[in-house]
Amino acid sequence: MKRILVIEDDPGILENITDLLTIEGFEVFQAMDGLQGVEEARRLSPDLILCDVTMPAMDGYEVHTALQRDEQTAFIPFIFLTAHTDYLNFREAMNLGADDFLHKPFVAEELLTAIRTRLEKTAKVTREVQRQIDHLRSQITLTLPHELRTPLTTILGYVNMMLESPDEITTDQMVRYLRSIDRGARRLARLVENYLLFAQLELLDAEHHRQSVALLQTEASAYIKRLARERAEEAGRLADLELLVEPATVQIDDGSLQKILDELVDNAFKFSMAGTPYGCRPSLWMAGCGSRSWMWAGA
Repeated sequence: MKRILVIEDDPGILENITDLLTIEGFEVFQAMDGLQGVEEARRLSPDLILCDVTMPAMDGYEVHTALQRDEQTAFIPFIFLTAHTDYLNFREAMNLGADDFLHKPFVAEELLTAIRTRLEKTAKVTREVQRQIDHLRSQITLTLPHELRTPLTTILGYVNMMLESPDEITTDQMVRYLRSIDRGARRLARLVENYLLFAQLELLDAEHHRQSVALLQTEASAYIKRLARERAEEAGRLADLELLVEPATVQIDDGSLQKILDELVDNAFKFSMAGTPYGCRPSLWMAGCGSRSWMWAGA
């Protein structure tokens, strides 16, 4: 049963809307003013909000603005109800990001149509997001075993060579084997780390929980350049890295930005040939082509 919060200071209109929506099968909650409406919206997280514009203490525009600033309520469909018919009121409501704007008095079918339209649109977005999550989950499920097997094969192969004929291995060979084992172990650790991160994101999504991120204080372009060069040097591809970085303010924590850059640079090097003399046209963020790995970050 969909939950609808009605914020209306006229008792008669409030009861009429409540009765209509209850008969139509909605679970209805009431608020007699804007302050109470904001509190109820945060407490209930309703599926949709109907809100009068003209109210004492806190009008409908202020209610909408307050709810938009709260991550818990920012994405709840919001329909304004008003007796005003002028264009400026309509534009103000839509500029604030309202989903619809109904003039009072309105007929029952007009209200119900507006509500059903908004709820169906939200449902479509939710279904599409879930479809994309399911697709990502299936891709990870299919590719993860292969990705894990590759570094494991490297590690086990060199360990077996060292165990089978330890007396015949030279010091130089031992160093090469250990370096290969080290690279395989690091690759495996990274895959496990990425999988745990994915599992954490899945858990957060299931709990409808949002984590706030701190604004990156370091100038973003310098930060991106430094991290990209560090990863390129580790991969032995520093000469193949070309950076086109625009100044930008990034609202993200250090750890998440580093993880994004790690994966972008790693993929660019993984799917490009080292040392080839030609480059490629840069695309959004990162692409690997030929010997050139390009990164672009815009405002």
